[in-house]
Amino acid sequence: MRMTRERHLLSRPEDLAPWADDWTRLARRHRSPTHGLTWAAATLATLVPRDGAPLQLFVVRRDGHVCALAPLQCKRDGWLRRLEMLGADDVGEPLDLMYEDDPALDELLRAVRAGGLPTVYARLPHDSAVPALLPRVLAGRRSRVRVRPAEPYPAIDLRLHPEGELNSGRRSDLRRMRRKAAEQGGWRHDYLKPAPHEVPALLAQAVEIEARSWKTDDGHALCQNEVERSFLLDQLTRCAQDGSLRIAFGHLGDRAVAMQLAQVDAGSYWLFKIGYDAGSGAIAPGQLLMQDTLAEAVAEGLHTYELMGTAADWTRVWTRQELASWRAEVLPLGGQALLRLGLAAWRRLRPAR
Repeated sequence: MRMTRERHLLSRPEDLAPWADDWTRLARRHRSPTHGLTWAAATLATLVPRDGAPLQLFVVRRDGHVCALAPLQCKRDGWLRRLEMLGADDVGEPLDLMYEDDPALDELLRAVRAGGLPTVYARLPHDSAVPALLPRVLAGRRSRVRVRPAEPYPAIDLRLHPEGELNSGRRSDLRRMRRKAAEQGGWRHDYLKPAPHEVPALLAQAVEIEARSWKTDDGHALCQNEVERSFLLDQLTRCAQDGSLRIAFGHLGDRAVAMQLAQVDAGSYWLFKIGYDAGSGAIAPGQLLMQDTLAEAVAEGLHTYELMGTAADWTRVWTRQELASWRAEVLPLGGQALLRLGLAAWRRLRPAR
């Protein structure tokens, strides 16, 4: 058995074409669409050009067969450079390296370390082998390795909890909200599987609904983030091409007051974005739409409803299942490492302004 390493620079979605079959095969074990070729292509089209550095694709072959891939971006912090998972800093979802088995991952981690740059694996999923293997692989290799917990992410097992884990009081509240909505023109929802040409108008409608929510106050609304809107437009259009896109709207009378952007993949409903009109908060439109899309996911025969993002008070209304994630950092011990450590120490010690 012979392992070989390669490194390729990719700048455009078209550059992924030679890797499509291997990428899709290796990504399948992770289930999450964030590991898929569609997600990578949207990131290359919209996020990587902003940073100005091409994607560095580390490849390991075993007897000529691709057995591991690491898509990493080079980011700058002043004079210092680091590698991180493709889109991790911008999207914030759990991401793992792609590998067939531990020996393939072992060689991949060594290949990335040989590049000589600090590396951040920001949000490794709960079932990743990286947190356990990384300290062993790089032990004694002039590297400082740190692994610590990151934010957990919530999910609903639809086979056990087809309506989520709502308590009796919350179920009663939602029945009351539906009665209240009936008095204000009625509640209905649309569960759409759009064609690609329909995506721009539907995304614009979703952005407009979200702009009426609390997210505008803290600067997190899509209407305030052109880069994220561009990424979503590209990503959702690509999903529509393969039929996996789902866009849902909740209506109070004739007015759309809640939205969801999601993808159906690997037997799961992956919830990318939610939003609701804060002016209609008395009927809890976001929660009513959540209840409706849970029923739609069950009707589609899906196994899990993945809330993505991070666990929060509102997600704990629906589920107590929270999957761990991990942050791993590798700092090669050399000139740049000493500079980085020196700057970090100076920032800690300098007087606050």
